[in-house]
Amino acid sequence: MIEFIQQYSPITQALMATLFTWGVTAAGAALVFF
Repeated sequence: MIEFIQQYSPITQALMATLFTWGVTAAGAALVFF
């Protein structure tokens, strides 16, 4: 998995990390609100 991520540019890695974090946060919020 680490090798898979390292193939991408730092900008792409940052975007993927941001989307992943946002997704986890949204999922956690959904559990609270619904």
